Amino acid sequence: MLVSSRILPTFLLKDQKGGQPMVREITASSRLVTLVPAILLLALGVTFGQVTTASLEGVVADETGAVIPGVTVTATSLDTGTTRTTLTDDRGRYHLTNLRVGRYELRTKLTGFATQIRRGIQLTVGQQAVIDFTMTIGEISELFQRCVAQKHRQDLCPGACDLRYRRPGYVAQSAASQL
Repeated sequence: MLVSSRILPTFLLKDQKGGQPMVREITASSRLVTLVPAILLLALGVTFGQVTTASLEGVVADETGAVIPGVTVTATSLDTGTTRTTLTDDRGRYHLTNLRVGRYELRTKLTGFATQIRRGIQLTVGQQAVIDFTMTIGEISELFQRCVAQKHRQDLCPGACDLRYRRPGYVAQSAASQL
């Protein structure tokens, strides 16, 4: 057995060829070869573990509190102009994840309802912002109000002034499309 004059730990290993015991010293260079990859892997794990994004979520309901599935929810970054769109699920919930931090505008849209817009949303790193919406009947009632303001001119908005057509999903045809 070899005895080292250095004060380094030694390990007893078996020689691969003859099965004879041999002593192997751990030198500074062999420690470095083992330690550097371990540190790099640890640093990469810490770096990739950092959260640099945010998320938006919430529930979309009508004025009675009933949830609304199928609503298009769009987040627009005011800093970059990029948009992310999703639909509400059967429970009226939406989730927009992995959004870059910054300023956003959030918009909900569904036929028969007034479009809702929230401005001035500031997302920060790791934030999970919850923004709920209450949608109101809109598109047809807005058309109806314009028709009333124009003294019931049927040629401008046929059918819209008839109260029985004021329901979500009804689309009044223009005079040009009836020709």
